[in-house]
Amino acid sequence: MPLESGIILPVPEAEPVVGRLRALHDPHARFGVPAHITLLYPFAHASKVADSLDALHELFGRVPTFEFSLVETRRFPGTTYLHPEPPANFVRLTEMLTRQWPDFPPYGGVFSTVTPHLTVAQQAAPDVLDIADAAVSGHLPIACRATEAWLVCSDERGFWSVREVFRFDAP
Repeated sequence: MPLESGIILPVPEAEPVVGRLRALHDPHARFGVPAHITLLYPFAHASKVADSLDALHELFGRVPTFEFSLVETRRFPGTTYLHPEPPANFVRLTEMLTRQWPDFPPYGGVFSTVTPHLTVAQQAAPDVLDIADAAVSGHLPIACRATEAWLVCSDERGFWSVREVFRFDAP
């Protein structure tokens, strides 16, 4: 939907492996969303996000950078995704955000648990998911470093762009 926002952790290390597949099989990639792990979606209406920028900078400024790996492909119905290890840091970040902004539960409260993931193919037929699994599996694990979170917003046409970058605390 247009004029939405979300908070993501970009994963540029995954782009060489999943970029082409995402461009073909993840509708969000076609609308400007890079390889990422979602921390909180949906967030505030895009016209209201400025009200939260200072608090978001403060929150993420206390988060130490951390290492993780994308270790295996897994599935949701109609979706192939990469599973990060350890997942606990992502769950903790989502919990921090929802404690501060309880009006914005992850995924609108549709799911009872947070499952950190990087989507490779979405809304796809089983044979497409099999192809995505096979194409990605040989490149795993992918070593990654979390150094920042992004506030992304969609415009009235549904295209997403980075509104603000929140740097983590570097050791």
